[in-house]
Amino acid sequence: MDFTEVLTDSSKDLIIKVTQFVIENPIYLPDVYALSLAEIPKFSPRAARIIEYLDVASPILLESYVPDIIQKLSQIKSEGVRRCFCKIISSYNLHRIDEDKLGRLVDICFRYICSAKEPISIKYYSMAILENVIEFEPDLKGEYKLTLETQLPFLPKGLAARTLKRLKEKY
Repeated sequence: MDFTEVLTDSSKDLIIKVTQFVIENPIYLPDVYALSLAEIPKFSPRAARIIEYLDVASPILLESYVPDIIQKLSQIKSEGVRRCFCKIISSYNLHRIDEDKLGRLVDICFRYICSAKEPISIKYYSMAILENVIEFEPDLKGEYKLTLETQLPFLPKGLAARTLKRLKEKY
């Protein structure tokens, strides 16, 4: 199915309808996933939103895609697609991810947090991912704390307040 013909706009109603269609017809999930990675302006972010909605509605459908999402995350140019994928990853139990992919993910998240170019949402979800990883890789706690303290002056007020609160609570 050519989802570029279906995703004519980015309205929530359309995204929900297509998400429901994919839940009922999971054979089309690879097509939506491929479109989200295709770097086609407008259509790739819309497809990524469907993937994000699928994660909420039927997370079991996406479980096998998470390692591939992690593998490809650093190559994705679209901010919208990166945001959706970081949000998805932040909700997963990352214990089962192999060490190489987990290391790659940790590096990417630290890079996103330190980047002046990344939007707030990607920084936020990167922090959430790292906090999840720290639960079973506590050796990262010091580097994470130092990174947040270093980045605090450069973060927007809302994210800085949230970050400062988390630092006081957990570290």
